[in-house]
Amino acid sequence: MVFHLSKETVAKLKAKANIEIGTDNISSLQALSSHIWRSVVRNRSLDPNEETKYCIIVGTRQRFRELPDGYFGNAILGTFVTTKAKEVMEHGIGKPAWRMNRTIATMTVESFERFLVSWPTSPNFVTLSNGDALTTSSSPRFNMYGNDFGWGKPMAVRSRSSNKIDGMLTLDCGAEEGSINVESSCCRGKIRRSSGLPENARTDPVKASMENGGARGDRPETTREKTGKENDSGRRLREI
Repeated sequence: MVFHLSKETVAKLKAKANIEIGTDNISSLQALSSHIWRSVVRNRSLDPNEETKYCIIVGTRQRFRELPDGYFGNAILGTFVTTKAKEVMEHGIGKPAWRMNRTIATMTVESFERFLVSWPTSPNFVTLSNGDALTTSSSPRFNMYGNDFGWGKPMAVRSRSSNKIDGMLTLDCGAEEGSINVESSCCRGKIRRSSGLPENARTDPVKASMENGGARGDRPETTREKTGKENDSGRRLREI
């Protein structure tokens, strides 16, 4: 599913998170990530005491000045925000967003240097797999719609299939200035359980959008069982 958030919706989420904590340091991305985290926890019906994780991939280019200007590879380091499901749900979007903010603040030059020094003696390879942790990839800062290879400007941006694992959230800038597109990969079984769709419903044609900070999916078509009997899978997923 791809959710589109307008510039105004992103601004509302940021303002809400900062007001709840009494600060102005929470970024738009942190507020949006917190909002999505709460939506996923609610729709997966996690036990209040169950542990839930959010993996934040932090860019090191601006933090680690020793990288040469012409360095072409990725310069990132992941870190986790771990808490109980009830802590995500009971305190609005402000508290989870603030925890993300404070976790990112610990990613200093010194922490990067310690990682680089320790890795050769104790190498640790990160692998992507389906699980209950959410992971944000890409960034709204990338000018995805500014490229023109001679075919005209892009109409839409989508991630490749290898990036579509359960819990992966790909965030890109929207076509309109200040807007953000969220491409969400979620296990089909979990989508059905959380939305009330029947087992034989097709989830791939669902179109999603976000309005006033809430997510909504529309599926105007119906599906037919092998018997030919029409089965209305529902025209609207419940708001998440």
